[in-house]
Amino acid sequence: MHNSNIRRVVFSDISKYDGYAQRHLSESEVKQIAGRAGRFNGAYPKGLVSCFQPSHLDFVQNALLAPLEETPVLPSVPALALHSRACNNSNSILTRWFDRY
Repeated sequence: MHNSNIRRVVFSDISKYDGYAQRHLSESEVKQIAGRAGRFNGAYPKGLVSCFQPSHLDFVQNALLAPLEETPVLPSVPALALHSRACNNSNSILTRWFDRY
C-alpha cells in the first residue's frame, strides 16, 4: 500500500497513543502521513490534505510548513565492522574495538 495512488489524505485526529500516552503528532509524523497524498509521475501528482475537524487545520498546516529537521545518517555497527576488516588494518582503532567487543 505504500505506493498506492492516493489523491487525498484526511486527518481524523492530530493525536495518537504512542504506547505510553496520548500525544499530538510530531511535525515529521504529519509530513510523513500527508506525504502519502500525490506521487510524482503518478495518477495524482499533486496531493490534497485536509482534516475532519476544522480546528485541526492550523496544526496540520503549521506542521507542513515547518522546516525539515537535519538528521545525521551514520553507518550501522555491522557496516563499520565490515569496512574496518575490509581495510585489513589490524592496528586501526575500529578493528581493535570490534575485536575486543
